[in-house]
Amino acid sequence: MDRERIHAVLRRTIHNQVAKGAVDIAVWDAIGKTLGTPVHKLLGGYTDRMRVSHMLGFRPAHELLAEARRYRGHYGITTFKLKVGRRPLSLDVEACRVLREGLGDDVEIYLDANRGWTANEALEVLRCTEDLGLSLLEEPCDAKEALGRRRLVEKSPIPVVGDESVPTAGDVSRELLSGGCNAVCMKTARSGFTEATEILGLCTGLGVDETIGNQIDTQIGSLATVTFGASHEATSRRAGELSNFLDMADDLLADPIRIIDGTIAPRPTRSWSRDRRGQAGSLPPDLAVPEVHPAPNRKRKTCCSLPAWTSISRRTSSRTRLPACRASSRNTPTPCSRTVDWPPSGG
Repeated sequence: MDRERIHAVLRRTIHNQVAKGAVDIAVWDAIGKTLGTPVHKLLGGYTDRMRVSHMLGFRPAHELLAEARRYRGHYGITTFKLKVGRRPLSLDVEACRVLREGLGDDVEIYLDANRGWTANEALEVLRCTEDLGLSLLEEPCDAKEALGRRRLVEKSPIPVVGDESVPTAGDVSRELLSGGCNAVCMKTARSGFTEATEILGLCTGLGVDETIGNQIDTQIGSLATVTFGASHEATSRRAGELSNFLDMADDLLADPIRIIDGTIAPRPTRSWSRDRRGQAGSLPPDLAVPEVHPAPNRKRKTCCSLPAWTSISRRTSSRTRLPACRASSRNTPTPCSRTVDWPPSGG
């Protein structure tokens, strides 16, 4: 497949990064399927799993701590990204302190202000939290605040990460060379695998840290992120933001992603799944799951123990007509006890 010709066409359209990223990922999936090789192997195949970071934010500090403890206990996650950028600044300073004191020193905590502060406000927060061992500060202020942001990068004791300001390889070059950031957040949902590889090369060559972010992705988007992140040594050093799918009541994958010991693994085998109409259909090697056939005898079963393909869409599947089960979709260790007739009449 002529990837460069495809990208020559895509480059003629400005913006629309997410749409172009989806096309690129689909192209890589098609190549992997044709060759019978998992895409994470084609991209580099550095490791077989990636650590997970979970996002917290914009709630009272004690609620944030309770959520972090729950995710650490249920999924083994030990890296947390705290959404900040509120005023008064004391709200976020308090949240940082409560999390550090409640979780201990063996948990990584980093901040993302989504440009919510000025450069001076960000410096004040860093001063107030310098004893808490925070690891990163992402998009503290608007990149248009060029002089203030450069001053912040120079004075910050921790890396300042570009995210919204660096969606393309060209933007990454501009921000790094102008001093607007000294670390970069990559998101495969907006760059695809090809431009993400270009961005990674820039960062590696210039000696800056890379993080793997999330666009509030579904499970398919999260698997794409894992596929790229696990492919390279540099992107697998830090935990990737891979847990947002846990907040979704429903998803497209028949076999849900499982977070085991705080990690997610790329899916290495080619197989089959079903689409939302219950029809058999192929998925790319990294995203494929085994086909599951329901038992022939009709009996009462808990909804969380139904065959895997029913989890594709419990709201819309013509076979189940079940409401979404949050216990199943969130990988909750204790499944719910709701029972249904299975197989359903006529199923």
